[in-house]
Amino acid sequence: MYNRFRGRFEYVQQSNDLPVDMVYCISMPNRIEYVTKQMNEIGTSYKLFHAITPQDLTTLDYLMFSTTLIPGTHLYKKFTKLPVNLSFFMCFYDAWKNGYDNICILEDDIILKESVQNIRTLLQEFGATPSVDILYMGYCWLDCRNPEQFKQISPSLRLVPNNKRILCNHAMVLNKDLIDRYMRQYNLFLENSNSDVLLNNFLNRNNIPRAVPTHGYIDQNYEKLGSNNDNDNSRNKT
Repeated sequence: MYNRFRGRFEYVQQSNDLPVDMVYCISMPNRIEYVTKQMNEIGTSYKLFHAITPQDLTTLDYLMFSTTLIPGTHLYKKFTKLPVNLSFFMCFYDAWKNGYDNICILEDDIILKESVQNIRTLLQEFGATPSVDILYMGYCWLDCRNPEQFKQISPSLRLVPNNKRILCNHAMVLNKDLIDRYMRQYNLFLENSNSDVLLNNFLNRNNIPRAVPTHGYIDQNYEKLGSNNDNDNSRNKT
């Protein structure tokens, strides 16, 4: 799969690099112009991954790698879900293959809610906090009631309790240990749910520590862009 789609990585060099080994940006064709402006605002070098689409996959792909064609399953006839999962897989595998210590993955509908300097500081804090393996820079679906449960571990970072559900893959930072564990799971290619649900379940199941900032730093621009994946964004409450 990696060899099949690795030609879709496009390296974009800029001068104001963030404090991670690599930044990945996953984009659909209709959002390239929008997300390029966002990435130019950040100013960091990054690998643009031209996202996999349903048109790129065969019936055999759907049968081998997901439950999309199995009646009664969560993904039945949701043909956009496997391409999203595989696009994230491409970034995970590329980072794993290159041995990056930490990476940032951004989706093509991001909108910055904090200054680039504050985002940089946040990533520096994450890099200096070995007790957590992943940082979500947004809060999608996270129940933030009872804030005392979110232990403060640095000036800008709070620990997410393991029983909490966070489905927010649009802006996240992962370290090498987490990427290695995720890539080695036995059922990596049995995609039976959305990519954010699969990652959340993996983190909860393995008691992997997660962090969020004290408020959302990068959101999704639902109002302007809507959804490419048939998601009901009106229900995305925090």
